[in-house]
Amino acid sequence: MPRYLTPARICLLILIRLYQAGHCSSDLHVLDFIARHAVVTSEHDAHAIHERKALYSPHITGLAKRLQQWSTRHPGQSVYDLLLHALWELNGLDHLSAVITQMKFLTVPGGNPEKPDVTVRPITPASPLGQFVRRCYS
Repeated sequence: MPRYLTPARICLLILIRLYQAGHCSSDLHVLDFIARHAVVTSEHDAHAIHERKALYSPHITGLAKRLQQWSTRHPGQSVYDLLLHALWELNGLDHLSAVITQMKFLTVPGGNPEKPDVTVRPITPASPLGQFVRRCYS
């Protein structure tokens, strides 16, 4: 797996961050979506390959269609709305680097050193999501 960030990988990182923060009420759907795109599958799984190509396409309509159908804990907002809001908050490479560094600390046992009382859903470093996050910053 290449170790460079693409727009699709940045979107997946932000989705993982939204999942960790507990903003998604349809957790299983979001986790399934993340797992289908973050974990390398066999080349014989045509459906997964088609979905991955749709995510990596320059058109955002495929991503929007999938994420708009899932609700969040905020009334009237979909997962897609939260993703767009989080992407618009990224105002430069420094902020993106800070987000990735924060996610790096959240995958390490011991959690967030800046806010030890904040509870987030843990992602272990050996899990597929933890490996994906680690590949994005190493």
